[in-house]
Amino acid sequence: MPSPPFPIDETEPCLRKPPGLSAPKNVTFKGGCPKQTRADCVRLFILGLLFVAIFIFGAFLALFIGHWRAKNNLDRYTHIHDDEETPSAFPRNQTVRDVYPPFSNEYADQLFHSNSKDVPDFPIIPVPKSVLPVHYDLHLDFTEISTKEHIFGNVSILFESFSNSTDDELIFHAAQNIFFHRIRVRHEGRPLKLTSVRRQVSKKLVRIVLNERLNASWYTLEIEFRTKICQQDGEGVYCYRKQIVHNETEHPTEFVGFTTKFEPTLASSFIPCWDEPRVKASFSIIVKHERALTVLSNTAILKKKGRRKSRNEDVVVTNFAKTPPMPVYLLAFAVGDFQPLEVRTSRNIPITIWAYPEDFLKIRYAANFTPSIFDLHEQEFNSLYPLKKIDFVAARNFPVGGMENWGLVVFHYSMLLLDSQLEENENMTVDLIAEQYKIEKIITHEVSHQWFGNLVTPYDWQDLWLNEGFATFYTYEFLKHTRPLLATNEYYLRLIQLFDKQSSTERVALVRPVTMQSDLNKMFDRLHLYTKGAVMVRLVKDLVGAEEFKPGIQKYLEKNAYQSVDNLSLWAVMPTFADHGATREKVSEVMESWLTREGLPEIKFSRNYDDHTIEITQSVADANRHIVFLREDATDHAWESRSARRRRCHRGRCHRSTRSRLGSAENIAEGPLWTIPFTYLFGSSTSSKGQTVRQFWIRNMTTKFVDVELHPGEMVLANPQWMYPFKVNYDVTNWRLIIDQLVTKCEEIPTFSRLQLLVDAETYLMMSEYPQVYIHFLSYLARENDLGLLLRGLDQVYTAVELFSSTVIIGPLLVYLQPVFRHFDEMLDYSTNDPNTGALWMLEPKRLTKLYQLRCIGNMPSCDQKKMIDDWLKYPMALDAQQHQRVSAVCHYLFTQAGTQEIALLSGILKQKGGEWTVAMQLATCVRDEHLLREVSKRIINTMNAAVYVSVLQSSYAVQYNRKFREIFWQGIAELPLTERQLLFSVVDTSSSDHIAQMLIHSARSLSELKIIMRLLPSPNRIIQLNIDYLVRKLSWIETTAVSQINEFLVRGS
Repeated sequence: MPSPPFPIDETEPCLRKPPGLSAPKNVTFKGGCPKQTRADCVRLFILGLLFVAIFIFGAFLALFIGHWRAKNNLDRYTHIHDDEETPSAFPRNQTVRDVYPPFSNEYADQLFHSNSKDVPDFPIIPVPKSVLPVHYDLHLDFTEISTKEHIFGNVSILFESFSNSTDDELIFHAAQNIFFHRIRVRHEGRPLKLTSVRRQVSKKLVRIVLNERLNASWYTLEIEFRTKICQQDGEGVYCYRKQIVHNETEHPTEFVGFTTKFEPTLASSFIPCWDEPRVKASFSIIVKHERALTVLSNTAILKKKGRRKSRNEDVVVTNFAKTPPMPVYLLAFAVGDFQPLEVRTSRNIPITIWAYPEDFLKIRYAANFTPSIFDLHEQEFNSLYPLKKIDFVAARNFPVGGMENWGLVVFHYSMLLLDSQLEENENMTVDLIAEQYKIEKIITHEVSHQWFGNLVTPYDWQDLWLNEGFATFYTYEFLKHTRPLLATNEYYLRLIQLFDKQSSTERVALVRPVTMQSDLNKMFDRLHLYTKGAVMVRLVKDLVGAEEFKPGIQKYLEKNAYQSVDNLSLWAVMPTFADHGATREKVSEVMESWLTREGLPEIKFSRNYDDHTIEITQSVADANRHIVFLREDATDHAWESRSARRRRCHRGRCHRSTRSRLGSAENIAEGPLWTIPFTYLFGSSTSSKGQTVRQFWIRNMTTKFVDVELHPGEMVLANPQWMYPFKVNYDVTNWRLIIDQLVTKCEEIPTFSRLQLLVDAETYLMMSEYPQVYIHFLSYLARENDLGLLLRGLDQVYTAVELFSSTVIIGPLLVYLQPVFRHFDEMLDYSTNDPNTGALWMLEPKRLTKLYQLRCIGNMPSCDQKKMIDDWLKYPMALDAQQHQRVSAVCHYLFTQAGTQEIALLSGILKQKGGEWTVAMQLATCVRDEHLLREVSKRIINTMNAAVYVSVLQSSYAVQYNRKFREIFWQGIAELPLTERQLLFSVVDTSSSDHIAQMLIHSARSLSELKIIMRLLPSPNRIIQLNIDYLVRKLSWIETTAVSQINEFLVRGS
């Protein structure tokens, strides 16, 4: 379409509006255009000056306070006293039992669709169902994207009005960066008169009021518009600009191209549309663009017609095939100077990988892998891919790992490219497998979406698990054929991380209402959506059986093709009932309890060894419920901080808190329960008596019965092979029976049962009344030969060592665990010789660092301390942060026996500014020389960066506790001005406490260190104070009760 004769900057429904006039956010236009007077110009000029003044003031303000972070609410805490409570959304009836230590990492990776960038919040208002679009004829002009970063469009939308419509309004979506030039509504070719056009910019809604009511018939909505693109993040269009090397202009970059990502509700930032997943329509697309640029869309190109725009510039018009019905969020475009690499499926469907010239040589692996996984999808689903092509684009600027647009999948280039040097280097085999697996995962995930999400779409965003859950589930299912170790172990790794999150404050239901844009943004969570969704799909498969699940999925895809569905559509194709034991339950009712219930369940299995009684209790999983020092009856009030004691004591009279306890099962308002398929077994399959298996459903909070066949000396194992997603706690006697079995013949317990036992033991034993039982449990790892289980065990051993690193028990504990350390070493050597096994380490690369630290603190020969320190002394500038093994050994040497030579060397490196400075700073925190520690502490504090403080305190190179460094560091923090300390430890907003501030406080590993922190805190707000109270209890329990119990256990030697 031709460009308008004059620039239109802020066009509303007015057909021809003078340039420079902006419409209010909510305004109704009737008839022609407003007339601009001289007074209007003066007002606009004054308004412009005001905007400039505000901008300058904002820039100055950001510069003044930006060295910490966004420092709002500073004045609020300037005069706070201990007995004052700060305004906060943190509920006032919360107690220390509601404090969960902050996660040091966020578990999320870049694989999928989640975009963490903040976007404005607004209500999600469904458009009326009485009018639905059926087809879009979309003509777009991309010829000015490189110069003015806008597009012109002309869309004709065929929509149906249903007989129940009594409205004279037509409502659709369009964001504020879309400017209307002309709007028409036609019925059977006849234009209808428009009474008004009203835009609600905050809700991205457009309301057209007609002069007559809509009948049950077909209508056409015609809109000419202009869209500004690439103005800000979160608008759905992501431009790529290259740096100009030899630049003679004021602009150092040039526009290269763009890609789109419209999920969830960003298509309305590109074209006027009905931007809801339930609304499916077909699209016919024609794009005018420069001949030098490649333009891709969802479907194959029908034809290109070239024409000369000017003497120096050629343009072409590309006509794309009509799409099948799809939601508008799947509409996609990719524009750039891409180069193609084409491969074909067994049905001869072209799969083309498009990349920029600088990336072209790295797309070979993706091209070779995709056809086979594509064929596998068609075979498994018995459903043919309906389009005539599929394109993959390696985009240089893209906010997420991949987006599954139908026929045009866009990836962040880092997720799709494989460096050819990895394939040619024989010494990097493990790294090669890890990179290949990363590419295989994201391709498999996005190909699965061509069926789950594209062919069959969720009716509403609350049903998003039908997209992401199935795509994630099939990613693991398909890759188990070629990468069994990696796919299986990653599934359980993510399951464990999911339980960690959903056992804390982040208990969220998989299916929940979505009423605000912020609700929708939160849906795209790596664990709470993708992992939990996959876990629920697997639960369905396990309930109905694999032989019923596969045909059920095939029927689901066939029956609902090109439709929008909810959970009921899935239950309709699955068996009605699921059998477990002697009874059956309706699959839909079982699953609804799992989908809509917040959190995940845990089971308490308690035995009475005298009368054979068993009591089973279900509750929502909660990590704090089982922590002994958070129980009211275990509170030693000598542990409390002064402010906590002052709150509890009033007028000289002290009393126990009467607030309800989160950790108390009897006080929790459980609400609806889960329907849980429960199994337990006892006995040995190798014995003459054999193994007994019990299966039944748990529907109530408490179930009590007698099992006379269960001998008191036999252990009970629940949920064999971690079949279903719930945690299990046992009475301590049964835990001891399990441990006896593990330390003698662990292989008689199924592999994934051992994994669940390992994970559950950390939850239920580590900080219980029986910490010594947990330490005994960890000793079994010296006999474990499954690398996946050992890697999880490595995490837990490291946590236990870190927990007691500042106590007198650390030496004997390290001696006790030395057989475990040696076994870790042996398994590392073994996995080095088998790259497919060794790649398991790359699922969580930090585990290698943990092993290096445990080697050294345990004085293992594999630490190779002497060689590492000799090499460092010879080449001190050759050490970098990636050499974790060497840095860990050097750090341990410096901590145990650093002399004047090493101190002087470190001091000299610290005076330089280079890549080695960061490593030297971390190494300097390992020494005990007071002068050097004061120097490095000063340098660290002078960064004025709280994230650096946390990084140093949670060192990546050492697990040992350097008490001297921490004392000097916190003394330096105490010397900061009051306002700086207030900003460092106070609440940033009214909804939550600052995550970094909490991590700083939770870095304390001893009670003496915590007391130093408490003295320097400037009247902490209530949330921080609760975290301090939590740590007082924790560290007091560690240094008194736990140390005493573990010491007695170690002395006794069993």
